[in-house]
This record gives sequence, structure tokens and C-alpha cells, in this order.
Amino acid sequence: MIRTSSRSFNQQYLVVSFNGFVVLLGVFLINGIVARSFGLEPLGEYLLIKRTVTTIVGILLIGLNISIPVFLNKKYGLHFLSNFIAIFITITLPAIAIFICLIYFGVLSGFNMDYIIGYIFYTLSVCSQFFVYALYRGQSKMIWASSVQLLGSAIIPIITFLVLGNLGVILSIIGCTNLVINSIHVLTIKRSLGWSKFNMEIYKKIVHFGLERIPSFIAQSILLAGPSVLLSMYGTFAEVALIDANISIIRLLILIIGPFGIIILPKIVKFEKKISNDQLNNAIITMIETALFISVLFCMFLFFHAEELFLIWLNIEHNDTLQLARYILLVIPLYVLTDLLRSPLDGLSDRGLNSIVYGVSASVFIAVFYGGIYIGKSPLYTIVIGFISGYFTSSLLSVYYINRILLLSLRKMNVHHLIGWVLLYFFYHQLLLSISSRSLGLLFGFVAVLSIISIYVWLHWSQIKTALAAFDEL
Repeated sequence: MIRTSSRSFNQQYLVVSFNGFVVLLGVFLINGIVARSFGLEPLGEYLLIKRTVTTIVGILLIGLNISIPVFLNKKYGLHFLSNFIAIFITITLPAIAIFICLIYFGVLSGFNMDYIIGYIFYTLSVCSQFFVYALYRGQSKMIWASSVQLLGSAIIPIITFLVLGNLGVILSIIGCTNLVINSIHVLTIKRSLGWSKFNMEIYKKIVHFGLERIPSFIAQSILLAGPSVLLSMYGTFAEVALIDANISIIRLLILIIGPFGIIILPKIVKFEKKISNDQLNNAIITMIETALFISVLFCMFLFFHAEELFLIWLNIEHNDTLQLARYILLVIPLYVLTDLLRSPLDGLSDRGLNSIVYGVSASVFIAVFYGGIYIGKSPLYTIVIGFISGYFTSSLLSVYYINRILLLSLRKMNVHHLIGWVLLYFFYHQLLLSISSRSLGLLFGFVAVLSIISIYVWLHWSQIKTALAAFDEL
């Protein structure tokens, strides 16, 4: 039998959220170290490989990051570890080799050939990290999963960047260290999952499940890595650094929403056995309302104060490029809504609906980008417009499909409350501009956002508590 964690949804949420916060601080610290010590161009080179690998990892793993949590819970009691490892060896390793060849032979442009060895080890380590994370996630052992993420994404890179000065060597050391640690984790996990003989039928089922989600991973890769890759081809590495830094800020909100999807996927595949459809509907509506409220407020705060934040973080003074790049922050509510509904769509349907959602959205992004280039717009401008258009499409489609599955009563959403609080913050911001400096406005604005969110949670605590209880029963 698979030994899963007995921790409640709330406890797991807090563990994953706290770990996400620490990891994000680490990522921001790494970016700051590289920008201040090496400059924007090297930062752009580092962020290009990092963003590319982390966004195509689902493709390289042929969906194992989703398949593992789903299969460990849908087929409870069966042992799949030997089959998971077989897929990693027979499919993931060749896929990594193809990816590296695409870089080496210039098919994927913008990468530095001097760092090719570092790219190999770094890609291997990221894939192994996601593999181990999925194994722990499938058992709901979120403390162990979080420790894997914390080491691989923050602690080891920070130490390496502080000690070494060559990006190629840094990537190699990060990769080798993580590979050793993740290999030890796999040997440890073997004890809890057990070990069975390889089964070709199970192998085929897992691969088929993953293949249905490959279009989704490809499209997500285009949406998240596309801006960096396209700008490296048509723009400058300084623009790559600014856009990627803005996308990192957008992912800040995943501290709030990300843990929901991480924890809910292994649970929601079994929801029909535990709670009623109405309970799940109301819980998801409450989460959508809360997520939109928080993300819209943070979107406004970050957009209004982008210049001060980038000066403090990356030591970048106000310039026209930054002024344009910050508009990508307007995608925050759309990004959060799409990410919030991604795991429920994966868990509630075997059709791979996220492949449609992200496939259409990525097509919109690409069409807008090349359409803008064709009519003579700047690469940075078309990236911003295309990115927003893509996630606007994905959020609409996600809501459409989750509504088709669960028949959500979207009319129950208190949209007027959201509009009222947003207008209140907007007028407060305008008042701050007239009576204080921009640096003080940054501080007071952040305090105002936290205060408004606290008031909202207090006023709606009974609904939120009921929703959390419903998820805890899954």
C-alpha cells in the first residue's frame, strides 16, 4: 500500500505556501546577485536557459509530473515506481538529448555554446527534481516535496552563484549537485512505494495519459518561455532580463494559488467518493472569487510601483524599456485564474482539456507576436500584447470548461464587491501620489493591499472556511 501523508489540506497548504515564499525569495536574490555582480546580459542568458527548461520540463518528462500524482491515487495500492523510472530512462533522457542537440546545432537560437555542458547537467537536474517532486506529491508528502524544491531552486543556486563566477561552471555544479541529491531521494522513495516488476501495459497507460497532455505542456512552454526565446532572437538580452523579471513577479502570486493546485490534484481525482458535487462547486467558486480579488489588488500595486521595485531589486533606473515591459504585469489576474483551474481540469477529465486551453492560447500569442512584427511594431511591444492576449484566452477557456464539467453557478460570484474594493484602492493610490514621495507610496501601498485583503478574508471567512473543509474531505 502507498503510504500517504495524513496532514490536512490546511496544513499542507501552509507548508507549500511557506516553502514557495522562501523559494521565491531565493529566486529574487539570485536574480539580484547576477544583475548586480555580472550585469543584465549575463542575467538574460541565465534566465533564458532557466525559463526554457522549467517550462518544457513537462514535455521532457512526457507528463510524468502530472501522471505520477494521478496514477498513485487513481490506482491506489499498485506499485508504479519501476514503470515511472523506465519512462524516465527510455523517453525523458532521449528527449533531453534532442533538446540539447537543438541548442547545439542552432535550431534554438540565443543560447551560448560556451555553456553547452552546463546546459546538459542543468536540464538533467531540473527533470530529476520535477520527477522526485511528483513522487512525493502523489503521496501527499508535501514537506519532502517542498524540501526538494527549496534545495534545487534556491539554496544550491544561491551558494553556487556566490562562490563561482563563470555561468557555464555554475550551471554544471548546480546540475551535478541536484542530480546526486535527487538520486538519493529516489532510493528513499522506493521504500514507501515498493518495487514491482516492469509491466508493459502499465507503461503504455502512463505514456498514453502523458501524451494526451503534451500539447498542453508545449503550449504552456510557448506562453512562458516564448517571450524570452523570441526576444533573444529579435531583441536584446537586456530586454530578455526585464521581461523574464516581470514574469517572475507574476509568478509571485503562485505563492497563493500554486499550493492549491499542487495539493488538490492527487485529491480531486477521487472527489466523487467523498463530497457532493454542490460542495465542490461552491468551494471552487469561493476560491475563484478569493484568487481574483487578491490577484487584481496585487496587479494594481505591482503595476503602479514597478519602477521603484526594479530600482531596489535589480538597480535599474527608469527607462522606456522598463516602462513598456511593466505592462506585462497586467496579465496577473488572468494568469492566476488559469493556473487555479488547471489542476481541477486535469483531475476531473481524462480528455486533456488543458491541451485545448493552452493550445488555443499559445496560438493567439504567436499570431499576435508575428502579426505585430509584420506591421512593424517593436518585438518588446508585441511580446507584451501577445502575452496578455494569450492568457486572456486561456482564462476564458478554463472557466468555460470547468463550468461544463461542474455546472458552476457563476452568477453567485460577488463581482460588485471586487469592483468596489478595486476602486477604493485606486483612489487611495491617487491620494498617495499627491501627498507623499514614490518610495513612501510603495510602503503605504503595500500596507494598504495587505489591509484590504485582511478585511476581505475576515468578512468572507465563513465561506473560505467551508471551502477549505470541502477540499479537506477530498
